[in-house]
Amino acid sequence: MTPMFAAVEAEGAGIAAIGQYLETIISAFEKSDCPSNGCLVPNTLAQLEPDDTETRKLLEEHFKRQEDGIRTAITNENKAQKHLGKKEIDALAKFVTISVQGLATRFRMAPDAKPLRQFARTLIQILEAQVHDDS
Repeated sequence: MTPMFAAVEAEGAGIAAIGQYLETIISAFEKSDCPSNGCLVPNTLAQLEPDDTETRKLLEEHFKRQEDGIRTAITNENKAQKHLGKKEIDALAKFVTISVQGLATRFRMAPDAKPLRQFARTLIQILEAQVHDDS
């Protein structure tokens, strides 16, 4: 995850870095001859035996790192206007993390990257609307 996720974990990263991360994922998908098998991590989680606690722990650490990085990026973006409290930031971080997992799974069915990019644009628009709500 590190090379792809580096933009989100960079000092001062914000929503643009999350968008860059999504584009990096989609670009990797394009290079893999669409459709692909999707991402190993969510695929493994979906197939995991209930008693495989060791693998589950590794996957949970992966998703926690992803969610923590996204939470930090949203927090950084929120610093200027401070529209969101901790609960809202936590909820958005979970929403984006689950959305990224869905994006990675959707690779299995996408004939090309166009719907994936539309999804990514919509996700970023939702984040921007939440963080920069001027109402």
